[in-house]
Amino acid sequence: MNGTATYGIDVRLPDMLYASVMTCPVFGGKLKSYNFDAIKSMPGVKAAVEIPNGLAVVADSFWRAKTALEVMPIEWDLGAHANVSSAELQKMFRTALDKDGVVANEKGDALAALKSAAKVVEADYEVTYLAHATMEPMNCTAQVTPERVDVWLGTQNPEGSLAAAAEVTGMAPENVYVHTCFLGGGFGRRSYGDDVRQAVTIAKAMAGKPVKMIWTREEDMRHDFYRPMAAFRFRAGLDANGGARSGALKTPLPSKVLWMNWRMRRGKIPWSFGACSSRTVRTGSSCSTPWPRRPTGGSNCQRALPRAWPSSKAMVQSWARSPKSR
Repeated sequence: MNGTATYGIDVRLPDMLYASVMTCPVFGGKLKSYNFDAIKSMPGVKAAVEIPNGLAVVADSFWRAKTALEVMPIEWDLGAHANVSSAELQKMFRTALDKDGVVANEKGDALAALKSAAKVVEADYEVTYLAHATMEPMNCTAQVTPERVDVWLGTQNPEGSLAAAAEVTGMAPENVYVHTCFLGGGFGRRSYGDDVRQAVTIAKAMAGKPVKMIWTREEDMRHDFYRPMAAFRFRAGLDANGGARSGALKTPLPSKVLWMNWRMRRGKIPWSFGACSSRTVRTGSSCSTPWPRRPTGGSNCQRALPRAWPSSKAMVQSWARSPKSR
């Protein structure tokens, strides 16, 4: 061991430029205008390049690119979610917990078991959106020439990275080369291809020069593909000895996790008290949450960037444990 493992952020190439990026601070918003003339005379600054949902500044060092981008006048169209706040989302989820639903899966009479329980214990739990927060900031180095496209990065999806670079440039896939580096933490975050699309879009505008794009930590926290926000209401029916005899779970979940409906309808969600009958209920919810996760559809660079998911569902699971299963 000699400590020379090359991570994506370690890549150095001859005549390499650096890019700092900034995307709209609100999911679903877009770039409205910017004034490059205000920064073009700053030391080392080469260009400003529009990227999907945002803007990049290219310079001869990352610090110069970052500094210029921070002072450049930029105007955003914040879109429909401009006034969304954590407090508003929390209120939506709490309201959804009080809604009724329809039965999606049922085994036994869980609700009757709750009513006859010696004691019912109830508790609400809440979790907010959570970023992956990888140790190595998101980054990608790209070089685009008429003959080929090269990208260097730590990725959990090399095939997807190749496809993203080919799509952005229109280059045949056999002329796209992905140089896979070590990655400083992934946790699934480095599998979406948004970093590749941004870097390649920037490199296309730089006349064949390699460009290393690096996200600031602030950009990383604001534009992740987050673990969903959720709220949970648990009710447990206990017998005279304090043993769990029945239970119920209700949770409003953003639309991106509707895959859980499929699993719940098949009785595969592992929330139970052992051998038991179960009752699963899904309810419509008034929650309309900006869901910054993987989008679907579309054929341009925007496809791999966070978008708003406008609907949510509340789901309920109840179960009862019969005396025979004791």
